[in-house]
Amino acid sequence: MRGGLMLLPSKFIARAASCLVVLLAASATAFAQAPGAPAAGAPGPGAPRGGGGFAADPRAQVRSYHFAEAGQDMQYCVFASSKVSKDRPAPLIVSLHGMGAPPTIMCNTTAVDLAEEGGYVLVAPMGYSTTGWFGSPVIRMGPPGARGPGPGPGPGPGATPGQGPGAGAPPPGARPPGPPPAAAAGDGPSDEQIRQWSEQDVMNVLDMMRKEFNIDPRRIYLTGHSMGGAGTLYLGAKHANLWAAIAPVAPASFMMNDDRASILGRLKEAGVPVLLLTGDADEVVSPSNTRLWAETLKEIGAEHVYIEQPGVTHGPVITTSQKEIYEFFGKHRRK
Repeated sequence: MRGGLMLLPSKFIARAASCLVVLLAASATAFAQAPGAPAAGAPGPGAPRGGGGFAADPRAQVRSYHFAEAGQDMQYCVFASSKVSKDRPAPLIVSLHGMGAPPTIMCNTTAVDLAEEGGYVLVAPMGYSTTGWFGSPVIRMGPPGARGPGPGPGPGPGATPGQGPGAGAPPPGARPPGPPPAAAAGDGPSDEQIRQWSEQDVMNVLDMMRKEFNIDPRRIYLTGHSMGGAGTLYLGAKHANLWAAIAPVAPASFMMNDDRASILGRLKEAGVPVLLLTGDADEVVSPSNTRLWAETLKEIGAEHVYIEQPGVTHGPVITTSQKEIYEFFGKHRRK
């Protein structure tokens, strides 16, 4: 017991986290297929690695660039407010998707509306793979290297939501469908390589935005949902001097729980405020896990706001959190 909480063995935590992989991806897919959610659209032949569904708001641009180290064309989504000009520095939000979803889901209509109103540049990188974890500890099913970049193939008759947009759900413990041939032969990238490329992809896209737009270095923000929430905590702490504020949403940060004081301590030391947000009806990432991080933020005296939205589940919180995120970011600049 520590602080009134029972600490479970790391092997048990890892096993339980692996079981959540199916739930994380299935929840994202179910949200995309729900009425009122972004429509799915499959990429054409030769399309860059990215998501097969969860279309962006039509005002956003879906682009790609060649990621030389990974030997892949990487998809990302960007929207620039009509208020953005080369004559005035603009704020930038980097938004990280959840597991099994492509970056386009983070360029949803709610986010684009708020970015337009606030004069933001909004960008959502792939992070090398729909299951890349943005440099944070990888939670994966199957052997190392079983997943390459991008989602698996579209579903056949009777397929059920699963490991990626349009992919069928594998049975517990099975390797998800759709890896590149090399990965199927066991020669795919290791989890450590995937972590490195996933983080590097985010930083590559950030650098591209700073070159393309007149970005205010005092107003660069980071947010993400679920897997992207874990990535937000990890990249927020690792590159703490970059961010004016961060906002992890329902972070699937199970593998970092033991390090949360260190991670949040780096954010406090760098003066990075944290908005931590979840739905109290989250059926995938338990609110109790998010509360651990909120309690630690309070214990170390870090500047933060913690919000639990009543009745909100794991998928819908992607959009219901946006108003609070933009309001929070609008209050903070790097000193």
